This record gives sequence, C-alpha cells and structure tokens, in this order.
Amino acid sequence: MHTEEKNEQNIRQQEAVHRLHECCTEENLWRCIAEFQNTRMWTASGLPFQYKLKVGRNGRFTKELWVDRREDSKSLAWSSVKLAFHSLYDAEAETSQENIECMESMKHTDYTDQTDQAEGTRIRKYHYNKKLVLRPKALGDIRGISYIYALFYRFELIEVPEKSREKMNQEPSEAIE
Repeated sequence: MHTEEKNEQNIRQQEAVHRLHECCTEENLWRCIAEFQNTRMWTASGLPFQYKLKVGRNGRFTKELWVDRREDSKSLAWSSVKLAFHSLYDAEAETSQENIECMESMKHTDYTDQTDQAEGTRIRKYHYNKKLVLRPKALGDIRGISYIYALFYRFELIEVPEKSREKMNQEPSEAIE
C-alpha cells in the first residue's frame, strides 16, 4: 500500500473510532469493523492476525469476518461481535460472577433507546465508558473472543492489562510469524 493510501486509510479508521466513541452503537461498531479490515492486529497472547469482509450478492459486506491467521482462515460471525459489545455495556447482560470480577469497572452504563425514524427499528445508544477488561473470556464465552478482544482494544473500547498491551501493540516488523 502506498504511503498516501495508508494515510487516507488511517484517517478513515480514526474517524470511525471517533464516531464510535461519540455514539456507541452497533452501526458505528460495524463502521469500525469495515474500516479496519486487512489491518494487522495482535491477540492478547501476541499472535498476529487480520481479517477480511466478503462482498455479498447485493454488493454489501457480509456480516462475517474472515480471520486470516497463518494458513487457515476462520469465520467470525457479526453476532458474536455484537454479543461481546453488549456484554461491555448492558448491566442486564448474562455475565457470570467470575467475569464481572474480571471487569474492574463493571458499572451500569447509561444508554438511551431511540427509534430510527426511517426504518422504525429500535436503536440502543450507549454512552461511551471505557472499561479495563483483564482477559478475553471476561467478555463472555464467545467463539472467537480472543480476536474480538483485540478488535475492542484497537477501537479503544476497552483497556487491557499492561502485559497484554505490550503484546497487542507490536509494530509490523516485530510480528510473530
């Protein structure tokens, strides 16, 4: 990727993250997912990965992330990402006591329910509140949670312990292949 294209991509990514922080909705989370595809990231254990979104018949992205980790690709469903997202903010979310203890600032987060006038659907808008999440499983027993944890860290939705942060903040030249 050329330097100019990379700079434009970084700007789009920063704008998507900013929008997510201003209005913490599934729609803005999806924008971040779309903007960060093909971006190298690392799990909390330091394993490099990236993901792609495929385009469906309707010309839109499918709601499935294809995680490219070495020679294998694994699919990660959008519903799993949403489940983890809601576990961050919903006081009512089904979360075990062990997981609640792992989320140090697990306080009730304010939200408002709004109706989308165009579609007539309810939208839950969370008020941004970054939490320290000590380990991926604290978000729930969700398939692909180690990748989702890395995404949420990259989107600045969560804080992670220093040891994990060191592994997740590697430069491309430091990547473990």
